[in-house]
Order: sequence, then structure tokens, then C-alpha cells
Amino acid sequence: MGPAGKFLDIRQGDRTIEDYAGDFVGMARQSATEKTCLMVIFWGGLADPFKSMMPYWAPEESLEDYINLALHPW
Repeated sequence: MGPAGKFLDIRQGDRTIEDYAGDFVGMARQSATEKTCLMVIFWGGLADPFKSMMPYWAPEESLEDYINLALHPW
């Protein structure tokens, strides 16, 4: 599987949200993918309960701010 396939298949699974976010950001930095698509991919890889607490995407936010919503939901 190439880098793009790995990027689309990244999932939180039983890892902490911090581990998932760190891996995701590392892959996103190597990608030319548009911000909104990155948000949707990040959201799609989240495990519950994080996924149910997060907006599907937030066009007014930077990718970093969007990921911080998952890291610091309160």
C-alpha cells in the first residue's frame, strides 16, 4: 500500500487520541491534501466517543485548531 492508501486508512483504534493525532499530523505534513479533506479524513479515523463529539469538518478552523478540538474537547 502506498503513502496515500496508508493516509486514508489511518485509524485511532485503541490508541490514545494524542497518539492518533500525532501520527495523523505527521502524515498530513507530507501531503498536499486540502485542509477540508484532511479534517474529514481525521474525523473518519476517530474512535467513539471522540467522533460523536467532533464536527464533521470546520471550515473556519485551521487543521491544527480542528485537531485541538479533539485533544481538548472541554
